Amino acid sequence: MRYSGSAPEPSLIIGYGDDRKVSGVRFQDLRINGLRITDDMEGKPAWYKTSDMARFFIGEFVENLSFSSAPPLRGQCADMRESVH
Repeated sequence: MRYSGSAPEPSLIIGYGDDRKVSGVRFQDLRINGLRITDDMEGKPAWYKTSDMARFFIGEFVENLSFSSAPPLRGQCADMRESVH
């Protein structure tokens, strides 16, 4: 997934409760304004969560969220462009 724009708004991944969690989500080759967001990205302070680098708010009912540098299979990349000028 790629985003290019001047003001990305925070994304929320929350879940509803212990019995309705968000689980097992993997972002592959996520890029925000050209910056590749990965769990092992260079320059990320050790105390930051990877989701902080992507401006994601991760709720308490989310587990097994990961950010991988492996590119997705051909045809599986979502290209998000800013629509407000």
